[in-house]
Amino acid sequence: MRKNATVLLASTLILGLGSWAQAQDAAAPDKFPRPEWKVGDWWKVRVLQREVGRERAMRPATPPPEIPGYPPLRDGIPRGWKVSNTFRFKVIGTESVSYPQDQVEGNDSPEEFFKVTVETTEGDKRKAMLLISQADLTVAEVRFGRRRTPLAGSPMVFPEAASLLGVPLDWPDFTALETGKTQVIELPSGSRVRQALDHDADGSWLVTLTELEGTRRSGEKEVYRSVQRWNAGEPWWSFFEGGLYRAELVDKKSK
Repeated sequence: MRKNATVLLASTLILGLGSWAQAQDAAAPDKFPRPEWKVGDWWKVRVLQREVGRERAMRPATPPPEIPGYPPLRDGIPRGWKVSNTFRFKVIGTESVSYPQDQVEGNDSPEEFFKVTVETTEGDKRKAMLLISQADLTVAEVRFGRRRTPLAGSPMVFPEAASLLGVPLDWPDFTALETGKTQVIELPSGSRVRQALDHDADGSWLVTLTELEGTRRSGEKEVYRSVQRWNAGEPWWSFFEGGLYRAELVDKKSK
């Protein structure tokens, strides 16, 4: 009887440990849950810009709401930052594109893209459109007026359109993101970007993008870094900080 009880206790322990391991695996998934969009979805991002020189003396007329995790230090915003603008992103449709390189490689099927507009909601109107792959969410092109900037690879760090618009457009390579792992990706332009994904205790994901110069042999140098906080089910990052910008998701609507 004691032997049977011991066996039963051991079996129960093994089952319990197995359930605990499964629970841990479920709590910390390896793959980042990428955003899912439909035509008509929109979201708004409020942007703060780093103050430079005389701009430090400027004060906003109306203090913005407190940024989660960053207590207000002066007029409702962190010291060293000023209110920039609020930007509205909207998925306005889809587009099929055939690239000459695809035809050379024997792929005649056009690639499907989301057309996502981004525009200011306050002050001077600035507007651009992002062409984003439906298959892997790679940003293939930024259209700003008559200017079209093709982007040969992902991830994307501080593209020219970001400074023209005044909104951060850093973007990870969603196909390579894996919890607890770091990848260094060489882009066709010759630059290299290190991206890392960490699963936070609150259930959110932190994506860090770092642009590198030099080599390990000659000495790598970090020339730019940004951090994005993502939450499952959100259409965009909920918080961003990097370079000139600090921003947060403030509103959204899904069709």
